[in-house]
Amino acid sequence: MSWLTPEILSTFPRPAPEGNSPLANEAHRAAIEEQVEALPASVRNEVLAALSEDDRRLWGQVALAALALARTAELTPTAILAPGVIGIEDPLGRGLGLVPMVRAALPHPAGAPEDMSRLVAALDATFGAREYVLYLRRPIPPGVELGPVTRAVHLWLAAIQRGEWQGQHAIYEDESVALELTVTGAIRSERRSGLLFTVGPINALEQLSELDHRVMERLGAFDSSLGELPLVVALGSDHRWRLPRGYLQQLLLGTPDGIRTHGDVEPTYEASFRQNGRSMFADPAARTLCAIWWIGPPEPGKAGDRSFVASSWDNPWANRVAPAVDCPRFRVISSTAADGTRRSVMAWAGRSGGEAA
Repeated sequence: MSWLTPEILSTFPRPAPEGNSPLANEAHRAAIEEQVEALPASVRNEVLAALSEDDRRLWGQVALAALALARTAELTPTAILAPGVIGIEDPLGRGLGLVPMVRAALPHPAGAPEDMSRLVAALDATFGAREYVLYLRRPIPPGVELGPVTRAVHLWLAAIQRGEWQGQHAIYEDESVALELTVTGAIRSERRSGLLFTVGPINALEQLSELDHRVMERLGAFDSSLGELPLVVALGSDHRWRLPRGYLQQLLLGTPDGIRTHGDVEPTYEASFRQNGRSMFADPAARTLCAIWWIGPPEPGKAGDRSFVASSWDNPWANRVAPAVDCPRFRVISSTAADGTRRSVMAWAGRSGGEAA
């Protein structure tokens, strides 16, 4: 029998680039149906309920992706243990809790296209024939009032012309708008915008701060209901995470005591960490969190046999070793507890590191 309607199936990301062919689409649909069919009844019902609701569909897709990833470590689903928690177990019958969580969609990180168009048109009119570069420090809010921005830019350009301003760069910020502008000194042609390119907003730190709060809040809610059950949090998104490795490392593990790379063709990255309480994994409240899986859609134009990409960051101080899933994984290679301080050396398996999925 078919568990999913064509409308729901059409919302799933496809393996790329073969996903555009009818044969690949049919194989993709069959694989999803087969996965849903194999789920225990309580898990299947929860996933199907989520997939049928617009505001929960992404959770259902992330849950299926996380379960597919768990299967690569010989972990099989058992039941729904608590709201939003899927029980999984290894071949020895040892259980874990899989906790899918989603990031809300950000269709226009810089702001709505109509608001960006208004901003660029206003800046073009103010800069005249000059070329410039725009760096957005925050997204442009809907319906933003641009009069204060253009007046400030006009005064800045006048100050440059009078020789009263050093350099070609300025920052503008008020309650709703935060941006930086650089005037290049070049003159644009009449028929195009003077905007050379736009940068930002770069909001990785804000994203990580929000995720830190949400994950720790979720773990805190489980203290009484799940006890010391080891957990894996699967953070899913409907677009690429693009979070730099260094930012993730700082959030999850803190500043390393030492870093080592070796190898010429594909250098191996290793880092040593102490459990110092200044990172998510070192927090006593995260003692049951054995790994975080970052799950996202595949990069456009890149081949692959999955409809998602993933990476795993293992917690060296959890109450259980993280599952050995088949994806790039920052894993523990050695641990010590000399002089009362827990130390762990970690290295990438499957790649040298870079971004979250």
